[in-house]
Amino acid sequence: IQEKYEYIACIGSGAYSEVWHAIDKSTCRVVAIKVLKQAHTCKAVMRLVHREVRMLQTANHPNLVKLLSAFQSRSGRVHLVFERMETSIMDEVEANPEGLPYAILKAAVWQLLRAVAHLHERNIMHRDIKPANLLLDGNGVVKLCDFGFARHVGGRGEHTPYIVTRWYRAPEILAGSEYGPSSDVWSIACTIAEMATGTPLFPG
Repeated sequence: IQEKYEYIACIGSGAYSEVWHAIDKSTCRVVAIKVLKQAHTCKAVMRLVHREVRMLQTANHPNLVKLLSAFQSRSGRVHLVFERMETSIMDEVEANPEGLPYAILKAAVWQLLRAVAHLHERNIMHRDIKPANLLLDGNGVVKLCDFGFARHVGGRGEHTPYIVTRWYRAPEILAGSEYGPSSDVWSIACTIAEMATGTPLFPG
């Protein structure tokens, strides 16, 4: 399957994954491919990948990034193929240090709320809402991405506190207490404040 895509350039890289700008040769569609560096060698990371794929397949919505395909290359690395988005809300915040223009802010907030409401109606917690995980296309459509930490409410297993970037963590998570969908609401509030002012609400 990997031969179906032409990998153009790496547009982002982290400890666990890298994202490539690519083209689907059969359709000439521009896509983004997330390559998981360690999933094939680490069972814990592979579980996160399976969770992300399941969540994206069951939580289809115009304001959630669309997963187009998933496969393993000959080397064993996992590749997740997504629709290509132009930029992120984090990029827009960095370009507007005093905060996003009101019209853009209003539209982005509305779309973020729609996305999270859709998840919560299906008893899914995203657990990592932040400006960097809000993607933006050329038409101003905002889409929530990165479902590696998403989980069903009341799902089996302990709810770990080591999710959500620290600046956006709800107090109950920081305290190591039980938490639920309301923790996403806290992260939303922190994200909106940062979009409005250009500055994280609770850095540190």
